[in-house]
Amino acid sequence: MAEFFYFIDEDSRDRESYAKLLSTKDLPIKGLAPSKDLAGVIQRINAPGLIGVLLDYKLSISDPEIKYDASAIAAQIRSVRPDLPLVVLSGELVDPRNERSYRRTEELYDHRLDKADVANDVKRARRQLKSLASGYRRLRTLLGGEPDAKNIATAIGLRSANLPVVNWLLAESRGEAHRLAIAVVHLLLRVPGFLLPPRFAAVELGVDPDKSELLSRHADGALYAGVFEEMSNTPMYWADFIQTLKIPKGTPSARCRACGAPASTICEVCGDAFDGQHSISAQRLGVPPGFEAARVCGYCLSSPLPPKLAVRPESSDLVKSVIADTRHAKGAGRGESD
Repeated sequence: MAEFFYFIDEDSRDRESYAKLLSTKDLPIKGLAPSKDLAGVIQRINAPGLIGVLLDYKLSISDPEIKYDASAIAAQIRSVRPDLPLVVLSGELVDPRNERSYRRTEELYDHRLDKADVANDVKRARRQLKSLASGYRRLRTLLGGEPDAKNIATAIGLRSANLPVVNWLLAESRGEAHRLAIAVVHLLLRVPGFLLPPRFAAVELGVDPDKSELLSRHADGALYAGVFEEMSNTPMYWADFIQTLKIPKGTPSARCRACGAPASTICEVCGDAFDGQHSISAQRLGVPPGFEAARVCGYCLSSPLPPKLAVRPESSDLVKSVIADTRHAKGAGRGESD
């Protein structure tokens, strides 16, 4: 039976053009016009061979009679076909009002593709859709019987020594493939903790985060390579593996932007390196235990934090102190490892 994705969009021109653009021989995309009522769409979700759904976010622009949006469809699909990966594909999320609305329901989706990004790099978008389809298939197979932690570790790119991460993922997913997929895509591959993005990994390793070639030279063995690896926007590195690596003397080291002292963290907001004196811990809202607290530098503490970060109210005096220390610091330097 031939497998395919649906692309649901009320604009017939966009529906057909993007379905054609994203289709490959291995994974065709079929356009599906939304019906006037939500039930009509859901009836089509049991089509033989359907293995995923792309959804335009706003469905009423070309057809004002449609009274629901992508999130309403996604919520229904999650309840009746939780085995299907869901991707929002839209050009409307550049509007801040739509973006805010999307953020409230983004956990319904496995991935987000902007139409402009698809046009700029369609090959990457195709790889990501294939990655979702194959990842879901593999996780369904692994969870079909009694879950085997070692097999799941292999599937998601873990070394056997990292089995506590698998146990955490299984607890998060409650043994269901789509929950496990969401935990990997939304948490493991996006929130620094078990895996680290390049600048975080560089500081953990002790090398200058502005010199990306140093990380690739010394930490290739720590790269994540497993199910859904195409879904990450950047390479990701296993934190526990990074911590075991040694770098040669004389390698340019990570230095605090504020004072030039050895850096120990990356500011979650600006992405620069800082030491403990010129940054403070912040809570990542909506993430489970096991992910490290974010750090925010004294410069960024002077402005409102992004919605998913918060500093404890009782830390207000410390915040003022870090801001003042950062403002009066001498400025960053670049050093060499000891």
